[in-house]
Amino acid sequence: MYDELTAEREKSISINMPGLMKDVYAWMAIALVVTGFSAWFVADNALLRGLFMGSRTGTLVLIVATFALVWRLSSAMGKMSLKTAAAMFLVYSVLNGITLSAVFLTYTLSSIGGVFFMTAGTFGIMSVYGYVTKADLSK
Repeated sequence: MYDELTAEREKSISINMPGLMKDVYAWMAIALVVTGFSAWFVADNALLRGLFMGSRTGTLVLIVATFALVWRLSSAMGKMSLKTAAAMFLVYSVLNGITLSAVFLTYTLSSIGGVFFMTAGTFGIMSVYGYVTKADLSK
């Protein structure tokens, strides 16, 4: 009985995997764009830069808000609607962008862009390799 259920579940997963992976990659691309835009926007805006990075209180509020959101997402993931989960995921992306805005103040745009494209390229190549070969890349 258990083996039949396991086999049926694995078959269902393998049939639905291409659509699932497309959705996962689309959401991650959206999150990267939102995070990047948020980081650039905060780094480019003196008022927001001062609010989030100009004081320990602003930085602390940002860190606490990020951890609180992660805790909320983790504890309620199976119970919340898709719209709520998507909205919270986008808020998380914005919070990450605000946190990472200091990168724009530290490094040049060409340096950030170069690292981004190297990382994205490596991720893309490894994704295709893992998908085509069915290799476990977790090691």
